[in-house]
Amino acid sequence: MLSRNYNKQIGRMQMTFDLQKKDQEIAFKAKHIDLLTHQNQLQNSALHSQKMIRNLFIASVLLLMALLAVLYNRYKLKHQANNDLQEQQEEINTQNEYLRQLVDEREWLLKEVHHRVKNNLQIVISLLNSQLSNIKDVVAIDVIRDSQNRMRSISLIHQKLYQFDNLATIDAGDYIREIALYLQDSFDTFGHIKLRVDVAPVRLDVSQAVPIGLILNEAITNSIKYAFADQTDKQVSINLTSTDNHVRLMISDNGKGLSPEIDIKQSKSLGMQLMTGLSRQIRAQLKITSNNGLTIELEWQQADPFHTSTHRGV
Repeated sequence: MLSRNYNKQIGRMQMTFDLQKKDQEIAFKAKHIDLLTHQNQLQNSALHSQKMIRNLFIASVLLLMALLAVLYNRYKLKHQANNDLQEQQEEINTQNEYLRQLVDEREWLLKEVHHRVKNNLQIVISLLNSQLSNIKDVVAIDVIRDSQNRMRSISLIHQKLYQFDNLATIDAGDYIREIALYLQDSFDTFGHIKLRVDVAPVRLDVSQAVPIGLILNEAITNSIKYAFADQTDKQVSINLTSTDNHVRLMISDNGKGLSPEIDIKQSKSLGMQLMTGLSRQIRAQLKITSNNGLTIELEWQQADPFHTSTHRGV
């Protein structure tokens, strides 16, 4: 009886042991399964990360290739544009060189024209001078000399245009001084009549220089020939000023002035008609006053050399 109970107890203990062992094995297997599951999740996560990295790398490579393609295309376009610009610049340079040659040729031709006109005027002046020895009439001699002086005033302009590069304007100071000195020499007034010249730095357009030179010639000639009697202090003053694109020329003397019987507006003299007509030609205001001598005042607007011909009126 005792032996049977003992065997039953041993059997129950063995069964309990087996059950505990199986429970332990089941628990171990469950932990192992959880570990495998976690490893699988880590592997899947690693694979997903690798896939994302691979996709990002491929996208980066594609983007870089696209960027390189765009840069290469822009380089080709820029290179082509540079080639086109270079060709255009070469064409422009060729045209500019051609135009420069045309301008140089034109300026040379104009200078040659001025040179020949000046020479022709000098020939005419010399011919008139040679005729003076055969003429006895004092009036005729005066007329010829006055004509020589007028032609000399015109000749000076052509001489200056031939000598310098600027074919549109001449220096007013040099021009006025040369006319004044020439008239002094022509009438041999050195030491007898004092000539004062005060000229502002003004450049005269060629279209205005000829009329102004002729008016200046007439005014100075008139003062030298008719202004003075027996007075000792004989003086002719020439003053040129410029203000706000307006130029004023004054020729005055300290002589006896005009006779009260002379009406300036009704004068029929050639000199007065020349000054009146030439002042109208350049749209200048001409004013003549007789007070302690004679004053001839001329005021005009300075011409724009870029809108006037370089040879008009010459």
